[in-house]
Amino acid sequence: MLKKIKGRSALLCSLAAVCAGACVLSVAGCSGTNAQTYNSSSLYMDAAASLSVTVDPSRTEEGYADKVRGEFDELVAESNEILGTLDKDLSTSLTSSELADLESTEDVTYCVYRFNQADPGDSVQIDYYTYDLLRIALEMYEKTDGYYNPAVYYNVIAYGFGEDGTYPEKAGDLPTEAEIEAYTDLAGHFGDVEIRKDEETGAYYATKPENTATVDGATLAMKIDLGGIGKGYATDIVSSLIDEYNARYPGDFKYGYFTFGSSSLAVKEYYGTDDGLYTISLTNPRVYGKNYAQFKGKNFVLSTSGDYEQYYRIDDVLYCHIINPKTGSPINTGSDDTGSSVVTVTLAGGLAVEDDAYTTALMAMGGEQALAYINENLPDLEYVMVTCSGGKYETETNMDSLRTVSRIKGELE
Repeated sequence: MLKKIKGRSALLCSLAAVCAGACVLSVAGCSGTNAQTYNSSSLYMDAAASLSVTVDPSRTEEGYADKVRGEFDELVAESNEILGTLDKDLSTSLTSSELADLESTEDVTYCVYRFNQADPGDSVQIDYYTYDLLRIALEMYEKTDGYYNPAVYYNVIAYGFGEDGTYPEKAGDLPTEAEIEAYTDLAGHFGDVEIRKDEETGAYYATKPENTATVDGATLAMKIDLGGIGKGYATDIVSSLIDEYNARYPGDFKYGYFTFGSSSLAVKEYYGTDDGLYTISLTNPRVYGKNYAQFKGKNFVLSTSGDYEQYYRIDDVLYCHIINPKTGSPINTGSDDTGSSVVTVTLAGGLAVEDDAYTTALMAMGGEQALAYINENLPDLEYVMVTCSGGKYETETNMDSLRTVSRIKGELE
């Protein structure tokens, strides 16, 4: 019997309603201001993409707010066109209507799906966004020594974290060691994916490795899922668009933010404080409905990852949706005696697409290795990392403004 996967979003409420104060990004002192704010929220990649811009309260000239509204609508339309393209590009499964769309169009679209359906060694034409994402994914695979690996596709499915949202109820429903070994070996060839641009035609291509895996008599070719960095990639694009609009219409897009799903966001400045700083609240990974820490910042991107977003428990063993590419199994599984595990990690600064990959990799590394990796390789990023060893939680950070607002205790139910 299968049950629904448990989980909770790292965002406990919509960022379009930041005054509620229970989100990853919450704004102190929302009440008592009369500034006009424009919000837009759409659904892409099965996640809410929310854009908010506040009109500069000091600009009192007649018609100014309406002018910004028109510019905001332009920004939303341009952003949504890109997000819609990425949504199609990164889809790993298609509905019947999407399959009909794919069969009827001559456009280069549904790129990841077509790559996944290709035979070993085949080349597939892809668009620029997918080419760029694969380029970044290959770079991050190398930078993290394979701890970020979007080719653990079959491992994710085998442990029940597929799109149907169901998970194994008993140990007998879990994949066998032989199955996991086969899937993991295949995923280990992600670095053999080749991408290229045809300089004569300008077309982009991705070539699938020739390696295969045999499980239960079926021969499997590599499949990938770029969703783990897709939202960060989109966040970087929209953040850059906001900056472009602020340059085109000086000062009109100074105040605002963009958030995508439960893990990626970009903030500009907050109109309600003299220093323009937002207060960022981080979800308590063990106490539902609480935040465990807050820090302040402006004009940066942020990505976060945690073991509490999708998970289940069998025989007192926690299985979460993040796969350790080295073992092929969910992180922390059976690792109580191997040192501290990473419960959640947040990175601020740099590029959101890279932060997405880094946070996933750091979760898989485990506490000691993750902290050493941050100190050696990520000196320009701010971080907050919660680890657990023997039931004791520790918070590591280099953020001067971080303050604790609640204890992390207990286990996921």
